[in-house]
Amino acid sequence: MKNSRFHLHLTVSFFMVFFLVSLFSSKSSAQNSPPSQKIIYATLIASGSINIDGKLNDPGWKKLPAYGNFIQQDPLENQPPSEKTTIRVGYSKHALFIALHASDSQPGLIIGQLTRRDHPSASDWLTVMIDSYDDHRTAFSFSVNPSGVKIDKLITNDGDSEDLNWNPVWEVATFRNKRGWNAEFKIPFSQLRFSSSKDQLWGFQICRKIRRLNEIDYWNPEPKDAAGIVSNFGELRGLKNLPAPKNLELLPYGLVSETARPKQPDNPFAATGFSHNINTGLDLKYGMTSNFTLNATFNPDFGQVEADPSKLNLTAYETYFEEKRPFFVEGKNLFQANLALSGNSTYSENLFYSRRIGRSPRYTPRLAPGAHIKMPEQTHILSAAKITGKSSTGLSLGILDAVTNAEKAVIQEGSRRYREIVEPLTNYAVVRTQKDYRKGRTTIGTILTNVYRNLPNKNFYFLNTQATTGGFDINHRWGNDT
Repeated sequence: MKNSRFHLHLTVSFFMVFFLVSLFSSKSSAQNSPPSQKIIYATLIASGSINIDGKLNDPGWKKLPAYGNFIQQDPLENQPPSEKTTIRVGYSKHALFIALHASDSQPGLIIGQLTRRDHPSASDWLTVMIDSYDDHRTAFSFSVNPSGVKIDKLITNDGDSEDLNWNPVWEVATFRNKRGWNAEFKIPFSQLRFSSSKDQLWGFQICRKIRRLNEIDYWNPEPKDAAGIVSNFGELRGLKNLPAPKNLELLPYGLVSETARPKQPDNPFAATGFSHNINTGLDLKYGMTSNFTLNATFNPDFGQVEADPSKLNLTAYETYFEEKRPFFVEGKNLFQANLALSGNSTYSENLFYSRRIGRSPRYTPRLAPGAHIKMPEQTHILSAAKITGKSSTGLSLGILDAVTNAEKAVIQEGSRRYREIVEPLTNYAVVRTQKDYRKGRTTIGTILTNVYRNLPNKNFYFLNTQATTGGFDINHRWGNDT
């Protein structure tokens, strides 16, 4: 096609030979067997038997076994911790409950700074990490300090990548006493992704940080020189007959906004200094299975999202910003296709950059002397939908499609007012697959992206009508995880 472009990104190296040898060698498989793991058994509890207040004195906790025997990572690796930590785990039909008691011989020295959510601080911390896929690569992390400040993040690529913009709905309460401090967690199953198996097997890890001692303790040993993080988790067993979260969430919204700017008597678009806007839309989320979720949004508004930091770009290259819009944040790890060899790649090193969807219009009309223009600040997303998830066999799938509006600027030339297109009607599509082998130590993935624009005239000579990109990637780790 005349206006189409196809680019295939394929990385092949000499080490592919060794990858094939190790992949099919039974001798290598035996050598790569993971070290022994600790096990915690979750206990079914009666609904309503636990009140999330941090006191841990509810009847539901008293019947549950306590687990402990943490191991230091810092400063004295593989040594017993300076303070004892105990774990209790229960579950109901809808949520996972975790009770952590952090004993402390000097409770007056416990540190808990009060900060914003997802803001790390020099505090004591208790962290729960759950690999509900049991793929040894992906984990959901929930942290709290003694003041109740929460941090939640999505861990991917066995710890190479972390996403603090993931914000699930969960509860936690903390409580201090003369014996130390407690953290009581309630994590709804609807916020996790897991297989449809009758008996669940999840990766599980608890981390404790004691700030005044610069000490880090783990329930399942986490060596300093470990090749990964999630691959060193222990196991959580005992979860049975969990309901598939086939819940449907509908979130309609209505927005009325008013913007105040300095008055410009000569500008018909700013003569009063005020402008008004009314907007409506709908967000949809449907749990198709316990593994896969459908998200859709119609005429979304992201005005509540934290603004991007100011950057002065004097180069010819695009400025890349972190994705913070809720629709694009959830499951965004599935669409990562790194162009760099490093696991911690930036947005500029990924084949798909979601911030281009809904970006500011790129064409500015030329104005006659004395004319005024009202430009749209961003391109409106008419609708977008995506399916994300991971099967019990280790196949990750991400499908995304979005349509953005043909944006028009309003131009006033004397008594004549007219509209001119400044961004064409555009469709974006992405399909990403990734398959795990050898308990996540080997992954093979593919990605296909496509953009199609309905270009109205020659003003958009700098844009292609269509562009398609394909990619293929392999990640392989030799030897043991440690």
